[in-house]
Amino acid sequence: MNAILRFFIPVLLIGVCIPVGTMALVQPIAGDLTRIGFLPERSFGWNAPQPPILAAAANAAPDKARIVVVGDSFTWTGLWQSAAFTDQDRYISFGFGDICADIGAYMQKFGLAPDVVIVEAVERLFAQRFLSKCAASDLKPSLPNATKPTQPQRDTGILYGSFGAKYALGGLLYLARPGPQHRATGSGGVYVRPVPDGCARFSHADCGNALFLGNDELLPSLPLTEYDSPMIAYLKAAGVKKIIVMSIPNKTSIYLRSAEQAERSDAYLAEFARRNGVQAVPLHTLLIGLKEKHRDLYFGNDSHLSNEGMTILGAQIRDVMRAGGPR
Repeated sequence: MNAILRFFIPVLLIGVCIPVGTMALVQPIAGDLTRIGFLPERSFGWNAPQPPILAAAANAAPDKARIVVVGDSFTWTGLWQSAAFTDQDRYISFGFGDICADIGAYMQKFGLAPDVVIVEAVERLFAQRFLSKCAASDLKPSLPNATKPTQPQRDTGILYGSFGAKYALGGLLYLARPGPQHRATGSGGVYVRPVPDGCARFSHADCGNALFLGNDELLPSLPLTEYDSPMIAYLKAAGVKKIIVMSIPNKTSIYLRSAEQAERSDAYLAEFARRNGVQAVPLHTLLIGLKEKHRDLYFGNDSHLSNEGMTILGAQIRDVMRAGGPR
């Protein structure tokens, strides 16, 4: 019996201590880019506090909504809505499905008769969303309004769902061989790339490098030469009088591209808006400039805007919606 205990106790201790020690070293995943690329929060998790995001007004009932918001993961959780809307702005948000030729009947089915429709798409999906024809609309329910912490909070659990073992091994591999590389996983994988003045841009430990989603490079960015939008035509045929369009810049566009490229993107969106009779929210030049002043405008471990970035986005939308133009 004693011999069995002498054998199993060390095995048990090793079996517990190695996983616990490994996960404590790399820290479990929190950001979408660290999760997709199996990269360590220890290296890329943000360390600077962020301003609080106040709770946004709750979604209105469909038949009471004056504003309909349709967007992707930048919009689903209601973060920018807190800066854009007050309790008097009766709005309802949807995750992106499809706005198609039958959108009039689709809105009528749910009792939607908005004064304003705001359509958001990340830059890499702009052409797919705005320039494609389709027949059957399908808008996904949005997630409840959420908040992001103002202080860095990393998961201290031992495993993180199905990613636990893969994440631990990937995190250790990066600590052993840090620096520029490509982790070939879903969504085009994750690139670790050097960023000029990176430690002035990000607060994570390995701030000379930053994480970027592979699809930001693999998928087309703004088309720059195509303007006719079936989606806008569908909404106008449904009787929507005011349409606001925004394209959220890919993280690569803000940190790896030039101010001249940002100006071309904003010029394209302005011409797109003019030709389609809508309003556009210019963001590329604005965010290129603000990255010089604010660390973690996009979170280092994430492909999304930070609390501060979301608040800036919401303020831009508010001003376009209420004043007929940007600040």
